[in-house]
Amino acid sequence: MKVKVLSRNPDDYLRETKRDIPKIPRNYDPVQHPFEAAREYVRAMNSAKLDRLFAKPFIGSLGGHRDGVQSLLCHPRSLSTVASGSYDGEIRIWNLAEQKCIRTVQAHRGMVRSMCFGSSGSHVFSVGDDQNIKQWNLDDFHEPVNTILSKSSLLSIDHHFDEAKFATGGDAVEIWDEARSHPIRSFSWGADSIQAVRFNRVETNVLASCAADRSIVLHDIRLADSLRKVVLTMKSNSLCWNPMEAFIFTVANEDYKCYSFDMRNLSSPVMVYMDHVSAVLDLDYSPTGKEFVTASYDKTIRIFPVDKGRSREIYHTKRMQRVTTVKYSRDDKYIVSGSDEMNLRLWKAHASEKLGYVSVVTFSRHLSDCPSVCPPVCLSVCLSVCLSVLLSFYLSVRLFVRLSVCLFIFRSVCLSDDLSVGLNGLCEDLALCLSVTLPISLVLCLVVMMSFCLDICLSVHFFDSLACLSVVLFGCLHRRLPWFCFSSDRVSSLPHGTTRSSKTSSATIRKSNGSFATATCRSTSTTPRSRTRRAGSARNARRPTGGRTASRVRCRTCRSDRRLPLRSKSSHGRTETLS
Repeated sequence: MKVKVLSRNPDDYLRETKRDIPKIPRNYDPVQHPFEAAREYVRAMNSAKLDRLFAKPFIGSLGGHRDGVQSLLCHPRSLSTVASGSYDGEIRIWNLAEQKCIRTVQAHRGMVRSMCFGSSGSHVFSVGDDQNIKQWNLDDFHEPVNTILSKSSLLSIDHHFDEAKFATGGDAVEIWDEARSHPIRSFSWGADSIQAVRFNRVETNVLASCAADRSIVLHDIRLADSLRKVVLTMKSNSLCWNPMEAFIFTVANEDYKCYSFDMRNLSSPVMVYMDHVSAVLDLDYSPTGKEFVTASYDKTIRIFPVDKGRSREIYHTKRMQRVTTVKYSRDDKYIVSGSDEMNLRLWKAHASEKLGYVSVVTFSRHLSDCPSVCPPVCLSVCLSVCLSVLLSFYLSVRLFVRLSVCLFIFRSVCLSDDLSVGLNGLCEDLALCLSVTLPISLVLCLVVMMSFCLDICLSVHFFDSLACLSVVLFGCLHRRLPWFCFSSDRVSSLPHGTTRSSKTSSATIRKSNGSFATATCRSTSTTPRSRTRRAGSARNARRPTGGRTASRVRCRTCRSDRRLPLRSKSSHGRTETLS
């Protein structure tokens, strides 16, 4: 006899704690879910569309050069330091965090062809059309530390990553020592001019160069001759080594393409990258070695994955002209480009990545780029701040006046019944200012200042709507709230010959002869206040009581009629309570 028993494991459907997510049994059989692949495809497409929809790659523009930017380089040890050289021979040092120029110098007569940082990052080497090699100290950027006069025009320079040596490209590839004024080694393989030279970041003694005769040559500075050479169809403008793969380098060519080669086999490229519609002028690898960015004559910047032949991103603006140079930041988050219209531009490496709040400097530069937008924004911000400050000041002055009046009453009457009137009015103003009006004005002022300082929103409509909101709040508060205790609308609502002096739960009526009548309700419920009925009504009529008058009023808390005890001064000046 066989008996089958159904059993379940409690761990499959029970939670360990109450805070865990309830476990839902699911059948993962693909036969039961025929549309699962279609649903996942739709989700992926929506995610990709939203990612592209919220992509804002452009961060800011750095202006200051008086001519086009020719060369650009990032500091090897500082993420925020960038150096740029222009066609007019000027070199500028920029701080990307503050987005401003911190140092500038007229370095060369003519164009600054190329620049490089030293191995320590404290010096900058530059070459120009005046055939000079100049060494600059970043701390003292006014005069060059060392100047070397070359025999020929130099087009490129790059520094060794470990040793105090650098290489230049002109009529030949020359290796220099920082302590000498003549090259220690020279390489030439039939080329009339060398366009670019780059040291390998891993194999630091290996050097690659691009020549005007369409050739790419590999050198080893420890040897006397060059290693290998490959000739392409058209000339290559720039070259860069992959920082993570020591044998791979990529060149930017005039035929609108980029080619990656393995230095062990130069017979054919490893990968061909195409998407540009004009000559590629410069390129640079990301620190991860998985992507590189290119600058082209077609006024665009493209980002290529290493393992794909097509670009994943294309950056361009309406004002940006031919992009001559481009660099990746050392943290793989930003891209810096220089173009012919004398500007440096800062981009995100990943267009839809959230980088946090934008700095105040970015907002001010955004306003300077849009002069037609600046006046209304500044006017709206100033109007909002002024209204908020004036509102707070107005309430403070009113409270001070009220306090002064109460102190005057206290000193003049000295412990009479008028003291309760003044204290009740003072408590009324304190409660009004501290619980309603003053917090609203302070919060409004803080919101305006925080939005201006932190740049929570860069939209013009935000500031315009904020200014309108300030005006509306100011008008509503001024119209609805009783600002002064002596206002005419509060006096006119009382019966003839009486004056209301408090809005508390006690009803105080001041007679024309100076006596006070007070009725207090014991109920603790809070109901809307009802005004005192006019004189002459049946419920509040004055009835004779032994030659004196008595009053009946409706309590503002429980809405019931009460007989008010009357107080009058006797012939001796003391106060009597009359029932």
